[in-house]
Amino acid sequence: MLCDWNMPEMSGIELLSTLNQQGPKVRFGFVTSEGTDSMRERARQEGALFLIAKPFTAESFSSALSPVLGPPS
Repeated sequence: MLCDWNMPEMSGIELLSTLNQQGPKVRFGFVTSEGTDSMRERARQEGALFLIAKPFTAESFSSALSPVLGPPS
């Protein structure tokens, strides 16, 4: 799941925390306009696989997603 950190009803980190409490693990990562060290650490602690800060390049996006998605078929 790709998620923004800042959303209207709940934050992305709150969504991830809620998903973690409710059951099966979801492969989860953030694409957001913020990317502080504390946000990255909190995301990692909650189980996010990556946090991509905007603006990003195609290469940085691919680099973050490749380990999650595996090799192309």
